[in-house]
Amino acid sequence: TPQKPATTIAESPEQEAEKSQLNLNKCGNSICEEPENYESCPSDCTPNSMIEKLKIAENDLPLIAGNSPWSMDRDDSIGEYHIDSSIRGLGLIAGHNIGFTSDKASVNQQILIYPVDNINKVLDATNPNQILQWAGPPDTIQELPSPNIGDKSKAFKVLLNNEPYIYYIAFAEKGYYELILIKGIATDYKLLEEIARKAADKIN
Repeated sequence: TPQKPATTIAESPEQEAEKSQLNLNKCGNSICEEPENYESCPSDCTPNSMIEKLKIAENDLPLIAGNSPWSMDRDDSIGEYHIDSSIRGLGLIAGHNIGFTSDKASVNQQILIYPVDNINKVLDATNPNQILQWAGPPDTIQELPSPNIGDKSKAFKVLLNNEPYIYYIAFAEKGYYELILIKGIATDYKLLEEIARKAADKIN
């Protein structure tokens, strides 16, 4: 008895689109995309490629009082020796500092990549005294309410050598730790929070 040909069920346009997207989101296509990261797909998501993706740019920085423009004054790779002693020894994979200045303030972003299992340990170990050790002991340190940025975050207000306040936000998300700091005569916590949220959005 002749066999009947197998019945082929046509896929809907939605199913075809979903299948196409699944094929694109595969490790090895030279594109770092969700849900890939440097641990699950190192061939697509190298630490350097991730850092380039996460760096803030001048157009991420809102204009401050008087519309004073920003200019980049730092863009450096860093290693274990360059980071604060409170967060060393936790498996740093890669790090980078980028800074911007205007005539009224300066902003610095530190991006550190760690094993995912250690990232909350890094944030918990964050110590404002260590972060500012290059400038001497702070006069006062006030921990602010968490700004709820990333998976976990901290914020501090620091008075150092009777200069204008320094504010900084540290947050952790996935395998990334970022510390963003603002200082100067136009220092403003809301401005810092806006910049930090833009930085966190780059992770997703």
